Amino acid sequence: METLRSVIRSYIVQIDSLNIKNQELMAMNKQLRNTERRLTSEKEQLQKDKTELEEIKNLATTLQASEINLVLLNKRDKDTRRVRGAEKVRVDFILRANQVAESGDKSIFLRLIRPDEVVLGSPEMEMFDYNGEPLPASASRVVNYENQDLPVSIFWDNNGEIVPGETLVELYSGGKLIGSSSFVLK
Repeated sequence: METLRSVIRSYIVQIDSLNIKNQELMAMNKQLRNTERRLTSEKEQLQKDKTELEEIKNLATTLQASEINLVLLNKRDKDTRRVRGAEKVRVDFILRANQVAESGDKSIFLRLIRPDEVVLGSPEMEMFDYNGEPLPASASRVVNYENQDLPVSIFWDNNGEIVPGETLVELYSGGKLIGSSSFVLK
């Protein structure tokens, strides 16, 4: 009988010891789940921060065109105020200094959009990519950009397509809109 009691006491001690170990393991498991949740949250935040930084870098490296001006030219390349006498259109602008952008040759695409929303095309039927979509260009020019303000002019030959009214000028480079302005032509 005494041996049976000692065996039972031994089992009770083992059961108590296993219960204590089980409670320790459950506490450790809970701690590990909390750590996993925290790490998952931190990973998601880091991914979000990385995406935001890439967007900021993308914006920072985008060229900007300012001081956009549209000039109508007659057959002697003199300024004219009337669409009727315009043989060419000259669009002048300044590519702004940007120390973050990569220097070198840059293709600049011009789109002239009439009041009836028709894009004035180029004889070469030139196209460029914008947000994964091909867009028709009125004219283009390659410039050597050295991270400094750069005055640029792009010419478009008028074959009678330009009409009086509000004309929209859009400039693109690197697949991004870099400037736009509108002009009322008479």
